[in-house]
Amino acid sequence: MIGLGTAGPSADRGARGAARLTEGLELARQFDDHWLGAMASFGLGFVRHGQGRNEEALACFRAAHVRGRAIGRPRAISRALTSSLDLHLYLDPPKARVMFGRVADLIQQTGDVLLHTLTLARLGTAEHSAGNLDAAAAVLRRALTQHRTLAPLGDPDHDRREMDIRCRPGRTYRAAGRVAEARDQFRAALAVPGAGRCPKGHAQAVEGLAASGTSTC
Repeated sequence: MIGLGTAGPSADRGARGAARLTEGLELARQFDDHWLGAMASFGLGFVRHGQGRNEEALACFRAAHVRGRAIGRPRAISRALTSSLDLHLYLDPPKARVMFGRVADLIQQTGDVLLHTLTLARLGTAEHSAGNLDAAAAVLRRALTQHRTLAPLGDPDHDRREMDIRCRPGRTYRAAGRVAEARDQFRAALAVPGAGRCPKGHAQAVEGLAASGTSTC
């Protein structure tokens, strides 16, 4: 239901998506299901933003944040919401670039630092895809700086996210011909304390170094 609710760019699909997500919220209230409530609120926030109803979108993102905290499972919630962001980026990168830029400001107002950081990381990738390398690098630096304010203790995904966010500007710097800075980011990713437990991030960093003309051996 959540995926169906958020997919589709047209006004008609937006209306149908809002209806489905509202049904999801009603079910969440009936069954006191904070997980469903958080996901439906997050999806509805994107739909309301697409409809130009930003005050309602902000209220939805705030509700998702509150419900996510009520669950007490930030790792599961952050992974689920990140998947939703990645889906938007995969389906329509140009539209996602515009939407993420606007939605990031709304999410920042909720006080959800982690979700705001994840949104900035995807915005940086969208800017890169559009060829806006300077803008991408600036957004990704901001995401990295913000992520480093989050406490790693008790967060098993912290190192994985750190590696992912570092590899993103690494690829952007490499594309911009700033090879030394790219290498610094890939090396920093490999130096993350839990790098050995993050095979995907480790592989991305190694691949990035190799593409930058440097071996890890």
